[in-house]
Amino acid sequence: EETAERISVIATTYQTQPLTAEQAKTPNLSRRNHAEENRILNASQRGTAVHTIMQHIRFESAVQNPADELERLQTEKLINPVQRKVMKTEQLKKFLQSEIGQRILSANSAGNLFREKQIFAMIADMNLPENSPLAKQYADTDGVLIGTMDLIFREGDGWVIVDYKTNRCSAEELIEKYRGQLWLYRKTAELIFGEPVKQTYLYSFYLGQALEVLPDAESGGFNV
Repeated sequence: EETAERISVIATTYQTQPLTAEQAKTPNLSRRNHAEENRILNASQRGTAVHTIMQHIRFESAVQNPADELERLQTEKLINPVQRKVMKTEQLKKFLQSEIGQRILSANSAGNLFREKQIFAMIADMNLPENSPLAKQYADTDGVLIGTMDLIFREGDGWVIVDYKTNRCSAEELIEKYRGQLWLYRKTAELIFGEPVKQTYLYSFYLGQALEVLPDAESGGFNV
């Protein structure tokens, strides 16, 4: 199971300062010693490896030759040999050839795409439903949501969020586990960009499938 946290909430006063690496950035595991490179990665480290690969991959090059692009990341020490093995060439190829992958490529070519987008928003500004556990928990505080969205791109009159997952589980389990996280991403992105988020997706590299997660206006959560 992927356990690396990409989003968190703190009860504090809003401050306009850059997020620290500990708060929002995926750790760069390229600075590993030789002994670490020879061990097996756990679930959290596999997730971090995939996020690092997807952060630095050159989409246009990967379409032409995914194996060579993965090799480039290792040669340039953006990932180490063990991390390189986490992403199979066929997994990357399948992602790029998928419907969501093609849309990402189009947005990237048009310059309408952000990777590892830092988010920082006041809970009070998010207009959460009154029955939201998050709203209740931070009702009397200056709660701040911080984190990093894997990928968000503009398409037509709105935005599309894609969150990468490596969990070894079913589509139903994956959506249930992360529906709240995607909902918070949606609300925060709409605050940041001032435009609607029209779709949110989980992309499971384990399943090789994009899972659209639809908003449920009544509950403030998500349904499949």
